[in-house]
Amino acid sequence: MNKMKAARDLLDVARSLAAAPEEKATAFQRDGDGFVTVSFRVKGDALHSFLKLLKQCEYMGSVGHTFKIVIDPEGGKDRKREVGFDGDGADRVKDILVNGDLLPEKFEW
Repeated sequence: MNKMKAARDLLDVARSLAAAPEEKATAFQRDGDGFVTVSFRVKGDALHSFLKLLKQCEYMGSVGHTFKIVIDPEGGKDRKREVGFDGDGADRVKDILVNGDLLPEKFEW
């Protein structure tokens, strides 16, 4: 999978998560704490890029910081996408696993 395809796939996931609130509430099976398990496969350099992105979301969300993730910021209005992350308590990333193993808290960039 090349980097452009990986970015398009991530964008597709982001679009599906941007569905209307009533759709989001029923679209995915949640556990007792309200979490959803998300799995995806990556190849090559995409692994490190996705882990950095997820780990940064995990950290920033846990300190109550709301932010936007910008996909292709210089790609023009047809390609630039922003995904909001409500880190004040609503959005959380928890337990990043790689092949079943928990990513260390002190993940090295």
